[in-house]
Amino acid sequence: MATTLRRRKVAIATASADVAAALDQLEQAGAVGIGQSSWGPTGYAFAPSPESANDMLEIVRRHPRREGVDIRICKGSIAGPT
Repeated sequence: MATTLRRRKVAIATASADVAAALDQLEQAGAVGIGQSSWGPTGYAFAPSPESANDMLEIVRRHPRREGVDIRICKGSIAGPT
């Protein structure tokens, strides 16, 4: 059963209520560009700095619904394919 998150401009139907809860916590912590890959359940969000990403990660890790949700900080690459 999909869970729908209401965002300022678009509703995101997530495949997992737990992923939806994590994304909601990230948004409340200041994340932007929140979404879900294709049919999910992978969610993503962007942080303005590595420090804020770490702060957001700790907030989500303390959320009771995050159990079973693998949360990672990843760094984008502008190098392109090799």
